[in-house]
Amino acid sequence: MIKSHELVPFVDSLQYLTDKYYYDEPRELYDYRGRPLMFASTSIWHHDARKEAEYNTNLGEYLALMLDDPPMTDWIAEWHDNVMPTMLDEMKHYLEHDDSILTVEQLHDVSLSAEHLTKYCLPAADTPEKQAELWHVYELTREFFLNHMDDLRETARESIKTMEQARVERAKN
Repeated sequence: MIKSHELVPFVDSLQYLTDKYYYDEPRELYDYRGRPLMFASTSIWHHDARKEAEYNTNLGEYLALMLDDPPMTDWIAEWHDNVMPTMLDEMKHYLEHDDSILTVEQLHDVSLSAEHLTKYCLPAADTPEKQAELWHVYELTREFFLNHMDDLRETARESIKTMEQARVERAKN
């Protein structure tokens, strides 16, 4: 059984990915970043921690905006430097102090998140920069997945096994 506080690594993944944003990055990284962002955000989408964050109504809008390669306007800079870190800190703080067991819907989200890794993230990680983002995000959540394989759907378990095989292959090279 998974408890809410164990979802903190997914907030860490979001923090890492939103910190990576900067204007004039290669377009291919913007195009790719949506996949690991989807992975990280899906796992907490129906959790109260997201709803408790002061700015939650604009989270999806901001994440979508990050993928549009906008110029670093004052508004975007403010969100990047202050609003997003504050919101993610609020979500993390909420989760760290929540000992409740995940609901069926939340468990579904976690399984779906795992499936995103091999359905969308891994196949598109075709450059060293994209692979670095994928493997960093996966390492943040890897222990969580390995500890809760029995709680995940079969398709999610298969995805984590595939990620582990790819990790072994990567280590060989």
